[in-house]
Amino acid sequence: MESDSATVVCTTRKIRVDVPLLVSLSTNVLTVREFTVNLSIGGMFIPTELEIEVDSIATLKFHVGQFEEPFTIRARVVHSVTPEDATAERPAGIGVELLDLDDEGRDTLESIVEGGKACSIVESIRRSARGNGVTLLQILRTRPVGQKVMLARIANSVEIDALIRDGNASVIERLLDSPRLNPNQVATILRNRTLPSKVVGLVRNEPRWLDHDEAVYLFCSHPRALLQDVKEELTRLTPPRLQQLARDMNINPQIRAAAKQAAAKRGIRIA
Repeated sequence: MESDSATVVCTTRKIRVDVPLLVSLSTNVLTVREFTVNLSIGGMFIPTELEIEVDSIATLKFHVGQFEEPFTIRARVVHSVTPEDATAERPAGIGVELLDLDDEGRDTLESIVEGGKACSIVESIRRSARGNGVTLLQILRTRPVGQKVMLARIANSVEIDALIRDGNASVIERLLDSPRLNPNQVATILRNRTLPSKVVGLVRNEPRWLDHDEAVYLFCSHPRALLQDVKEELTRLTPPRLQQLARDMNINPQIRAAAKQAAAKRGIRIA
C-alpha cells in the first residue's frame, strides 16, 4: 500500500483518497492513535513512528460521524516504513488491510471514499486559495484540524507560514517533522506564547532549531518551557540575552531567578 497520497489515485481496482480520519489501531502490545494519510475501501495508511510487525493483527476503530458509534473492524499490517527508512516522500507509518468487511462496513467505507474522491483534501485547500479573494489563512481557519494536519505533512513554505499563523498546536507538532521547515519559521512558532509544553519541548528536542541566539532566547523566555530545560539552555545565551532575560518582568519569576544565577556564575552583571 503506497503511503504517498498528495493526490487522488483513480484506478479500475481501488480508489485511494485523502481523508483525515482519526483512527485508533490496537494490537496486543500497543495502541496507535493517528490521522490517516489515505483511505481505500480495502485499507489505509496510518503515519506513526511506532514500529508494528508486518502481519500483525489489530483492532481498528474510527468515528464516521460526530455522534455515531465508532466503526470497529479487524485489520492486518501489510506494509511498514520505520523512522530509519522514512523520507519526506515516504513517511514513517503502517499500511493496513481491513479484514472481515461485511456489507454494512463496505457501504460505510464506500460513502467515505466517494465523499473524498472528487479531489484530495490538500488539493481542495489549495484550490480554494487560488483566485477567490480569500487568503490561505482565512481558508485554514474554516477547516477542521484533521485537514490542516494533512496539509502540514506536505506543505510548501508559504503554506507552512499560514499554518504557523493559524496556531493550532497539533498542526504545529506535525510541522516540526517537515523537511521544509526552516529556522526562521521555528522562531515564529516559539513566538506563539500559547503553545503547550509538549510542542515547546519538541522544538528543543531537535538541535538544529536552537542553533542561534534568538531561538535559544525565545525558548528560554517561553512561558510553557519546562524550568529544567530552560536552566540547561541558559548557558548558551550570550551575555546581552541573558541580561535581557533576567531583567524582563514579564518572564516567569523562576526563569528570571535562574537567569540571574546563570549570569552570576559567568560574572555577568545584572543592573
